[in-house]
Amino acid sequence: MLVQSVVVAIFQDGNKILLAQRKKNTFMSGFWELSGGKVEEGEKKVDALIREIKEELGVEILESQFFTKFTQQYKDRKINLFFYKIKKYQGIPEGLEGQEIKWVIKDEVDNFKLLPTMNKLLKILNLPDTLWITPEEITLIEIKQKLKQGIKLVQLRSKKTFTKKEIQQIYELCQKYQAKLMLNTQNMDFSLDCVDGFHLNTKLLFELKKIPSDKLISTVAHNKIELEKAYKLEADFCFISPVLATSSHQTTKPLGWDGAKKLFEISKLPVYFLGGLSNKELSKAKEIGAIGIAGISLL
Repeated sequence: MLVQSVVVAIFQDGNKILLAQRKKNTFMSGFWELSGGKVEEGEKKVDALIREIKEELGVEILESQFFTKFTQQYKDRKINLFFYKIKKYQGIPEGLEGQEIKWVIKDEVDNFKLLPTMNKLLKILNLPDTLWITPEEITLIEIKQKLKQGIKLVQLRSKKTFTKKEIQQIYELCQKYQAKLMLNTQNMDFSLDCVDGFHLNTKLLFELKKIPSDKLISTVAHNKIELEKAYKLEADFCFISPVLATSSHQTTKPLGWDGAKKLFEISKLPVYFLGGLSNKELSKAKEIGAIGIAGISLL
């Protein structure tokens, strides 16, 4: 089977994103995607990104930031994709290889025939680099305090059962602060419309055969087997855990940064690091390649 490594450029201008249409007589011709291309043997990914964008769009990338990576499996090939947010560039993008390009409002991208990889990326594109997991006992007032601090992604974690009315109240509060709400509770009703997504614990990860495609779905991975299961289930991202020792899982041996990095390197999904982390570890997590970190004690 053909295996390729591909670098992809995310050009954004306000609420618009730059799309390109694949040319005729190419793999998946006619589909819309982000610009980028194959990494040549021995070539650094950042160098490949600069080269491909210069060739395809005629612009020079001055500053880019690695965002995430994931793997897309087709019948005859496997593509490992590495996404970079373009922070600064020189020139005006043009379709130098005969491809059509368009700046598209993000809310209107569904009107385009997108590559499967695009649908995956768009679900996670605006995820923040910190994900707050609530303590077992939590009040609306405490959630509001965190949201005021700037938290934009909340995982409501509890062993109790919440009523739909209670979830609706938390959801509306999150919406007020432009934050997303994911559930990790006893009543995981996938038909709920007052949530943005769901987190699957290890039990659910191995029990479920199908997950909703219209919601964000996260899982936890402590090892290679769980990483592979999360990928096959088509989760949107996973937590690699525990990175460091935690008071809540004192008998669990932490992965350490080296162990977490090794799992990240074989992950086919976007990753947050979890376990004993605080905001001061965010830069280290992003250097490795994670979207960010998750935890209870985050600002």
